[in-house]
Amino acid sequence: EDVDVRSVVVGHGSVELLWTAVQALADARAPLLIVGPTFCEPQAAAHAAKIPVTHVRADADSAFAPSSAAIACAIEAHAPFAVYLCHPNNPTGRALPEPELRALTEAYPTTTFILDQAFLSLSERHAERRARFGPHVMLVRSLTKDHALAGVRAGYALCHPDLAAKLEARRP
Repeated sequence: EDVDVRSVVVGHGSVELLWTAVQALADARAPLLIVGPTFCEPQAAAHAAKIPVTHVRADADSAFAPSSAAIACAIEAHAPFAVYLCHPNNPTGRALPEPELRALTEAYPTTTFILDQAFLSLSERHAERRARFGPHVMLVRSLTKDHALAGVRAGYALCHPDLAAKLEARRP
């Protein structure tokens, strides 16, 4: 793929990058919006840094499918500094259709979206790995899962060079 090297951040697993992103992007006046039920690390990162968290939760009635309308309502109501969306979700495997996800991110250009795509390559949506979004969207992926590197902690983020620089400045 043709990706600007300034847009790539490599880390000790996708979890390190998620913790770094949550803490680097935090705004004391705004919460992190987590779309769940989902992977627990972004919430743990927020709690460790005393960052407020708000949630949009899918339920069994919707077969745990995320709702772009509910996410949009939560963005409007809470003005989060970022939205964490595991896409496809862990543990449910559910995801928004790519055009719907694109429309949602485009509707909120001043909100950072952290799209956790650690399981994308293992899903039926694997062809979406080439999809790119606006400069306010960060894609977090796992080399460990993408290349079956058992026991190795290796992840990367694809994002705008300015966001990548913020992440790199906060990494150990």
